[in-house]
Amino acid sequence: MRQKNKLNKNNLSLILSWIKHKIKFNLNRFQNSLNGPTIFCINFLLFFTLCPNGQASTLDQVIQSELLHSNIIRAQENQARLAEGDRWRHFLMKEPNLQFSSSDSHNEVSYGVGGSFAFPGKTFAYMGWDRFKAQAEKNEILAKKMDLAKIITAYYLDCASQTLLVDLQKNAVSDLETLHKSLTVMYVSGHASQAERISTELQVRQSQAELRSTEDRAQAFCKQWERFHQENFPADPFENKLKDGIPEDLSEETIALLGNKTADESRAQTQYEQAQMTDQLRWWTIAPDINWSFSRNHYMSLAGSPTGELWTSSFSVSVTLPIFFPFQEAVDVRRIHAQATMDQHSAEIQKRMAQHDKREASLEFQRNKLRLKELHDKDLNLAEALAVSTFSAYKIGKLGFAELMMARKTLTELKTQEIQLKVATIQARLRCLTQCQVE
Repeated sequence: MRQKNKLNKNNLSLILSWIKHKIKFNLNRFQNSLNGPTIFCINFLLFFTLCPNGQASTLDQVIQSELLHSNIIRAQENQARLAEGDRWRHFLMKEPNLQFSSSDSHNEVSYGVGGSFAFPGKTFAYMGWDRFKAQAEKNEILAKKMDLAKIITAYYLDCASQTLLVDLQKNAVSDLETLHKSLTVMYVSGHASQAERISTELQVRQSQAELRSTEDRAQAFCKQWERFHQENFPADPFENKLKDGIPEDLSEETIALLGNKTADESRAQTQYEQAQMTDQLRWWTIAPDINWSFSRNHYMSLAGSPTGELWTSSFSVSVTLPIFFPFQEAVDVRRIHAQATMDQHSAEIQKRMAQHDKREASLEFQRNKLRLKELHDKDLNLAEALAVSTFSAYKIGKLGFAELMMARKTLTELKTQEIQLKVATIQARLRCLTQCQVE
């Protein structure tokens, strides 16, 4: 019943967090139209709404906020909107060029305008390419979200895992120091050997050295996370930066924002479709543009005019004729086709590798989840009971020193494995997304 209440509280917290982010996102859209005092009041209220009691944001909250407000994501969304408009902008004529000409005799002055437009039918043929580019830019939004989520998660997990390892090693050092004192007393009273006392003393020193090394790594990783946190959340205090430690899994809201395709899978699919479109349009790529020009000619005297008029008009249209088609254009078409075929093959391999990695991540996610459940339900409790009972049995002489140290080592290794499994589970989740299933 207590575990069920805990799950209900967690679900309610995630729902409230999602609602708060939606409110903040919608309000930010209207901030540009508000005056200064109003914006200040909104930001003030948002700070106390999103960060109650000065608590630092969780991993899910940081990821969701970055995905909604990152400048990189906004820039990519602008790219997608601009790509949507390319489908009609290609029907516009290319920018014209103005012309002016004169002669040394000053008998003739010419004013004109010229330009070029695509070969008839080429613009309609490239509408499919424009649709592909628009969809590719939309797919890249999810790919960039995935890249950003991986960076944030890496910063967070590096700091959180090393911090938990520091706490674990501190407890291990404290237990070894207590054991060393007990063995020293037992040695004085004749119930323990000198070898056992020296062995625990050496293990205490080794554990202290490992603890200092882990503390240095934790300090470096946490400074990196703190710098990232303060750059993106300057109003959010950093005192309780890892209050929740390593989460068991990402929330459903975060997964929904990331989509159901990994960055590698999405980009491989885009590369494959791009190669297909390039192959389909290979004949249109060699279609020439049509050039045109119009000019008004002014003659200073009738004697210099070929028509006997002071003002005349000239109009010209030109197009490149493929006289050497078998030796130039046809070769270019075959080259494009060959390159597109190779690009499709390369993209197909990358897509299959991405899908294979996704299936591997799903299996790894399932294994880690099952192993964590086994650790929490059985192994950790058994290891703690083993350490206590082994020490009691050692004090009355029923077990030896080797069994005592083995029991403590087993407990420490299981706790370390728990931390590593949590980290691996989050990383696997980012690789398999919605495909992660626990049987």
